[in-house]
Amino acid sequence: MACNTVGLASPGIATAERTPVGSPAAPLVRAAAVPRGHAVYFGPVESEALVARLASLTPGDLYMVADAYLADGSWSRLDAPRGSTAYELDHATPLTVIFRTAGIPWKTVGQNATNRGIDDVEIRVRAGGRVVKLACMERATRLVASASWFLDLPPGSAPTDVKLELWAHHRTAAKSQLVGSKRVTISVRPLPSG
Repeated sequence: MACNTVGLASPGIATAERTPVGSPAAPLVRAAAVPRGHAVYFGPVESEALVARLASLTPGDLYMVADAYLADGSWSRLDAPRGSTAYELDHATPLTVIFRTAGIPWKTVGQNATNRGIDDVEIRVRAGGRVVKLACMERATRLVASASWFLDLPPGSAPTDVKLELWAHHRTAAKSQLVGSKRVTISVRPLPSG
């Protein structure tokens, strides 16, 4: 349970003993030395250590961005080659920003059983000193998708570094917090001549 809570791959006792998480980075539990063939019980020392470790985790340790990319209306990746974070697109291409997340999605300020907290989530696209803020259109356990954004970088421009950011308003925080981000590069094709 603890491994799943902090988004560790291959959850299990070995992962909890060996994989550092949080800040400062440390494993969730320490290995217990027991003779071969004996059962391992979670004793009071280990229980207290786990409780202390879990109490020290921040919302950012529990929910994070695993990947982010630009997609078309059917949510298919547009980077070429796939996974490269490099895009060559036409001016005014309709785009959806997709975030793949890990860990446990935060409960947000206005979240209830029907709205999944999408009103408390925002996607920001930072490019060339500008920030475009996009509404969240879908929020699931491992995915967040933005409303459409029409690529507004100038045609024929040099490759532009773009930062895709996922923000959410955790219900215990005073304001929205950055969940995570990813940098991509976008080249906008020149307009056809003639």
